[in-house]
Amino acid sequence: MSSTSSSSDEDQELRQKMKKEDRKRKSKAAKALGDSSKKPRKMVEEKSEKAEDGKICLGKNKLVSINKFKGNIYVDFREYYQADTGLKPTKKGISFTVEQWAKLKSSIEEIDEMVSNQC
Repeated sequence: MSSTSSSSDEDQELRQKMKKEDRKRKSKAAKALGDSSKKPRKMVEEKSEKAEDGKICLGKNKLVSINKFKGNIYVDFREYYQADTGLKPTKKGISFTVEQWAKLKSSIEEIDEMVSNQC
């Protein structure tokens, strides 16, 4: 009875493992072919430098905006996508406090020089 039971448990474990591997394989194949179940994100149109709601368009879905959160003001550089209901932000981006923004602005010449040295 114990050998039948252990054999049955091993068979069940093997089936579960095979199903898991099959799901992984299908998932990889769907990613490689481009999963059509997800709607493709549309590019933000670059009609002008200033987008809606005072956002500044930097190109390729990247916008700069000023946001207020918990009483603090932030300069937000973020990637957006076009949803059915309008522009939506992604997680890809960075927010600077006013102090960090001032430090970045004062460092622009030094950063430009660093970029030039890399070229």
